Amino acid sequence: MMNKIRFVNFLKTTGLMFGFLLVILLLAVKRAFEPKTELEERIGIIKEKIGVLEQRIEEKREVISGMSPDSLFSKEWFLFKMALIKVESDFNPNAVNSQTGAGGLFQIMPVNRNGFLHEANRLIGRIEFTDSCRFDAVRSNEMFEIVNAHHNPNRCIETSIRLHNPRAGGWYRDRVLREYKFFKQIANQINR
Repeated sequence: MMNKIRFVNFLKTTGLMFGFLLVILLLAVKRAFEPKTELEERIGIIKEKIGVLEQRIEEKREVISGMSPDSLFSKEWFLFKMALIKVESDFNPNAVNSQTGAGGLFQIMPVNRNGFLHEANRLIGRIEFTDSCRFDAVRSNEMFEIVNAHHNPNRCIETSIRLHNPRAGGWYRDRVLREYKFFKQIANQINR
């Protein structure tokens, strides 16, 4: 139940296009035996919020400069980011790694350590992102996209995994790809 709440909160704050599909999926998987009327009510609430999310997407496209909307909001890239977030924080925007200090959905390292936060600020030429941005779903996604736009412009998933956690071994790559494959299978089932 807590993971579902974290996931729904993540989708509310990020404004990503494919959130609607994954929320429907999550509801179907987690609440397969839930009465249909309650599911229909939740779907109705989600549909009402889609308009707000679409507006936020348009606002954020301007913030995330230099990125193609096609690659930023592609289904494959979105599903990959969902898999990465699942592995890194289990959709908990307040998650903190007690050993490394990494935090937020993407488990971004603090500003005093080299990582996405430091690199995003360097790439845009100013200090726009602070430690608290790691715990903001929209801001952490912006950092992730800025760094990938520069170092991984073709949005290669394998490259992004190495870029995100360069010290991790093959187990990390395999785990992210396993989650990615799971999200893809579910998205494909929904689209049938």
